[in-house]
Amino acid sequence: MQQQQQRGVPAGTARVRDDGPPMETNRWSRWAAICGVVALVPLGLGFGLAGLVQTTRSGQRGRGLAVLGIVASVVWSSVLYSMFTLPGMTVDRNADGGVDKAQYASVFDVHTGDCFTWAPTQPDDSVQMVRLVPCTQTHDAQVYDTPVLPLTGAQPEAAAKDACTTSPAAHALPADANLGFIYPQNTSFAKDTRRVICYTT
Repeated sequence: MQQQQQRGVPAGTARVRDDGPPMETNRWSRWAAICGVVALVPLGLGFGLAGLVQTTRSGQRGRGLAVLGIVASVVWSSVLYSMFTLPGMTVDRNADGGVDKAQYASVFDVHTGDCFTWAPTQPDDSVQMVRLVPCTQTHDAQVYDTPVLPLTGAQPEAAAKDACTTSPAAHALPADANLGFIYPQNTSFAKDTRRVICYTT
């Protein structure tokens, strides 16, 4: 019988141990990253924590994805919290619809009869918020009407001026009253984006 000759390993060559195919990425980590990026905060946090635990125990890949899901979920939580707690998002009104304490409000939340002082304007001189105050306190202006512009091709500024000066409420004001208005730069189908704030100082 012919003896099979065993091939040797050349000097300086190391053997590589093959433990099988590389481990796949942890599925919880993958889902954590997806849910975190698309603002599914509870799922992103839950899957991220599960992914961290499993990748630590098993040595699977995906630890970075789990961390990404957790961080993205925390960031989205902060953004969503800020959106719903910004001053002016909701106006604290009494049973009669009036304002009992000073508070910032969006111009879309201003009602007829409200008194306000001016808030800092935007860099382009636009007004997004005012500071509502009780009318018994010192104020810059009082709202006498909030008409809605029609969906026409008229320029918003001209249409707003016409709506405020021809308002029945304007005729009830003293003849020497100073009138002003806040108008939308662009109108759309949404009613709130076509509202004009007519005020007297």
